[in-house]
Amino acid sequence: MSRLQEAIGLMDLPILASTLSVGEDFLMMDNMGDTPAKAGCIVPCSDGLKQKIQHPFIIQFTSCLLCVSGSFSLKLNTKVCHLKAGTLLVIRDGTRGEYLDISQDARLVMMAFSKQLRLPGSFKLPTKEVLAASYQHPVIHLSTEELNDLLALYKLLRHRIDQSDFQAKRELFVSGIGTFLFYVSEHFKEMTDNAPSHAAGVFQQFISLLEEHYDRHHDLAFYADKLCITSKYMSRLVREVSGISAKEWILDRLMLEAKILLSQSHYTVREVSLQLGFPNASFFGTAFKKVTGLTPMAYSRTSENHP
Repeated sequence: MSRLQEAIGLMDLPILASTLSVGEDFLMMDNMGDTPAKAGCIVPCSDGLKQKIQHPFIIQFTSCLLCVSGSFSLKLNTKVCHLKAGTLLVIRDGTRGEYLDISQDARLVMMAFSKQLRLPGSFKLPTKEVLAASYQHPVIHLSTEELNDLLALYKLLRHRIDQSDFQAKRELFVSGIGTFLFYVSEHFKEMTDNAPSHAAGVFQQFISLLEEHYDRHHDLAFYADKLCITSKYMSRLVREVSGISAKEWILDRLMLEAKILLSQSHYTVREVSLQLGFPNASFFGTAFKKVTGLTPMAYSRTSENHP
């Protein structure tokens, strides 16, 4: 297994077990084989599989995930994303997440690349402020024509890049990912062209601040002061936009990071509590059990049993 495969965190998931092309800085994966034998291990989403894929991960490479059929649900930095046929999702490097559910007929395509890969033209990934806005609408809905175009492009790229004697693999991948990112950039452009409401603007700023400070500042007052509003008003606006309060956002983000750290056996409960800014391990354990129903130690043992 390559470093990139490990970093993406998907190789233990049977739905994407078939690797088509791996480079130092890019990867193409799918389960679009013409026959079941080529399609990877497509299995019903049994309780055992659900339990296995629910353990959190950290994506260290930017990934474009295209859902061709079926459905796939995951949580990214506390935002639940539901993919169905004809949807495209971009996951930035550094994203924390969890798999939630996957249908037996799900067919997915992934193209992933590292920061070292030179992107085509002058394309730049969205800023963190724009990404904060995408919390509300993270999944891009494609028309049938757009889906067919991207799928045809992917198959063409795959066919050529998978040929051992083809020399320009990286150059071809860069050209292809540029087309995928065109659809992404147009989506984000529409998002930035439409001026957000006051509540949406506050929410975007809050999410951006949260990603930067969640492991050091758990109190509402810190974020409200940064936004120059009261804690009560900030929480009301955040709930208005997202459906949950600012306090719930902070706790959910902390617990996601906690689960990732606890899944790594070299961290003790005390070390995790310190990394996440809790006053002591006892306070952390109480908060963790309230959210997950398990003590940190019990969750850590569960993770060891489901690598």
